[in-house]
Amino acid sequence: RLAAEAGLRDARTVALLVAATPAHRDKFERREDRWLDASRVAIRALRIQETGQRDPLAPPLFPEGVAKEFAEIYGKETEAPEVFWFWSFVTIIGAAISGQATLLSLVRPQPRLYTVLLAPSAVSRKSTALRLTADFLRPALEGRVAELWGLGSAEGLMKRLAPHQKPGIPVRTVILLDELKSFVAKAKIEGQVLLPALTTLFEANKFENHVKTGSISLADAHISLLGACTEQTYETMWDNQFLAIGLLNRLWIVPGRSEQSCPLPPYVDDDRLHFLRRRVEALLEELDHRSGFGQGPRARPPGPVELVLPEQALKLWESWYGNRPTDAHGVRLDSIGFRLMVLFEVLRGNLESVEADTVESVVAWLDWQHKARQAHDPLDCDTLQAKVEAAIRRALAARGPLTRRELARYAHAERVGTYFFQQALQALREAGEIAFDPKTKRFALATEGAVGARSA
Repeated sequence: RLAAEAGLRDARTVALLVAATPAHRDKFERREDRWLDASRVAIRALRIQETGQRDPLAPPLFPEGVAKEFAEIYGKETEAPEVFWFWSFVTIIGAAISGQATLLSLVRPQPRLYTVLLAPSAVSRKSTALRLTADFLRPALEGRVAELWGLGSAEGLMKRLAPHQKPGIPVRTVILLDELKSFVAKAKIEGQVLLPALTTLFEANKFENHVKTGSISLADAHISLLGACTEQTYETMWDNQFLAIGLLNRLWIVPGRSEQSCPLPPYVDDDRLHFLRRRVEALLEELDHRSGFGQGPRARPPGPVELVLPEQALKLWESWYGNRPTDAHGVRLDSIGFRLMVLFEVLRGNLESVEADTVESVVAWLDWQHKARQAHDPLDCDTLQAKVEAAIRRALAARGPLTRRELARYAHAERVGTYFFQQALQALREAGEIAFDPKTKRFALATEGAVGARSA
């Protein structure tokens, strides 16, 4: 930051200064990817200096472990942002270990997630991250978790799981959706029970629906979901039945944008990937042994490993819980937080307890998720101009003061055209809802104290 403020604008020079600074030299020298880390710090510092503000949706630091290493390897070589690789990896691993690890508590959370990658169409390679992560993990997860590429009905899900159902054995399935909109369209069909089934199976492992024409019965079903969707589609495709049943507050949305251009992604070294996959396999083998699902003389009756929450970690969690967001965007963040504690510890090879630094990481990600939900809250409007106005309000509420260009980007003005965007912007200014500061040339919500609402 100091280098950027001093006028340096070359990312390589700033990265060199960051890595060589006495306060940080030891940290970077101990890491194999020290130059990549230093470059990230430099790029972020330059961006903050250029825009005058931090991006409130910039993801927190990844917790240590194999998921972070995987994200850094693939994020460096592709256009898909690291946050997509990280959460794709975490979601699929969570699907594979559900029923084998939990917290020592009354709720006994299962580390399953319903994750949705959000980005502009084609630009940030959402589907690329989804597919290549599944390809990478498939050899290590063979026989542990079934992949279901697409979902058309609850009956189809039951038929797919039926051959794998055995008493007392979790039927782990990860639903992979290149286009989340296709699932939403099918769930809207009258008479479908797909929506209530998927909503129920987020918390439970059992779902039944009995009608005159037939029955649906799912037992020991451990369902995870990993999907991809464009930002504008996500914000406009839902109707009241999805909002009323609570599916959206069960989703973990991951917004991201490409920060580099890769005309031809390079071949990733097989040795690095093989070593990383072997570490994943070793983690799973140890979890098998500890949970009783593995073979050997010390294997106990199958049951999940129970991670304890020590006093220091518990105090950190209690502090966040006492001040947690209680609006509509904060619903179920606490229960998702329990799942993340288990996942983050397993991914770094700890099967004993949830450490304080893990709770700090979980809390940072939950706060980030709250902001992401605010920024991508589905629009509930009837007219086109009303939708654009709502998008403008939401962008300013989530990201703070923005230039006209930034506001047009986050409100997806390219989808409605300049005319409707300008009309909506002018209407909000005339109504006194937003203000324009001629000094900074930024728009802001009028309640934030911006000045010059009718100027410029």
